[in-house]
Amino acid sequence: MISENNYEEAQTYQDPYNPSELEQKHVPILEPNTVSVKVTVGEVKHVMEANHWIQYIELFADGESVGRIDLQPGEEPEAEFEVDVPKTKKLSAQALCNQHGLWENEINLKSNNAKS
Repeated sequence: MISENNYEEAQTYQDPYNPSELEQKHVPILEPNTVSVKVTVGEVKHVMEANHWIQYIELFADGESVGRIDLQPGEEPEAEFEVDVPKTKKLSAQALCNQHGLWENEINLKSNNAKS
């Protein structure tokens, strides 16, 4: 998935069971609960220095943008978005690093609305 504002292909894990050091610091981590999703950039939090930082985090629910948070050096590389998680089938997040480009991760959720 590529955000409207980006023209580059998003990077993600090549092997999620053996992530590289670059992947550990750039792939967004999604933590959903019932009413929101917390997104943190990196299993190892990304640095937020004047010459190397995450410019924004954007969250998508079922392919539609939920919101985008622009970040500045010195801020935490994380954001929380309100989402009706029980009605959502797929979440994805993108993060743009000023040095290493666009990164993405997605998770598929079990439908809580399934009829038995």
